[in-house]
Amino acid sequence: MITLLFTENNNINTIGNESIGGKLLISFFQSVVTRTAGFNSIDLSKIKETSAPIMIVLMFIGASPASTGGGIKTTTFAVLLMSTLTEIQENKDINIFKKRIPDETISKSVAIVTIALIWLIIISIIITGVDNIGFIESLFETTSAQGTVGMSMGITSSLSNFSKILLSITMFFGRVGGLTIAMAVSYSKSHEDSYRYAEENIIVG
Repeated sequence: MITLLFTENNNINTIGNESIGGKLLISFFQSVVTRTAGFNSIDLSKIKETSAPIMIVLMFIGASPASTGGGIKTTTFAVLLMSTLTEIQENKDINIFKKRIPDETISKSVAIVTIALIWLIIISIIITGVDNIGFIESLFETTSAQGTVGMSMGITSSLSNFSKILLSITMFFGRVGGLTIAMAVSYSKSHEDSYRYAEENIIVG
């Protein structure tokens, strides 16, 4: 809410002409519905370029688990954030509210975000090239589709049929979950491997 209020404060095409109360209300409403509801109280085609990435991040994170909302889910984002902080602090375990998060949950969170990001970038680049539109606009549409948000910067109707099909597939991808789809189509072993390879440390970061 604060970031949207800051970036759109002087934009007369959105909230620039509103009262202080109106600016606060619209910024709050828009930051909440961006998560997955899909409503909009301003013309999204006229928001500033600095506001679009904020909304994209909110749509990418999405709603909380066990809900009808899309996105990678708030808990997934929280686990990754705490994992990063834990690494910075050089702690061994990730602890949240005096509970230790299992390594399996951390690995799953990394996989979910990685698959979602790769899908978003690839589809956005394809749509940008096919329809000759800006990458931010394309990324906004794709993220909205993957998060099953339903918001648009007003370019959906002008997209080619090919791009619309890609967005439709992205909606299905986002609703079912990239990790779920990847696990469904990949080869799954029915038993544990009877051996393990030697460990090798590599330089990262």
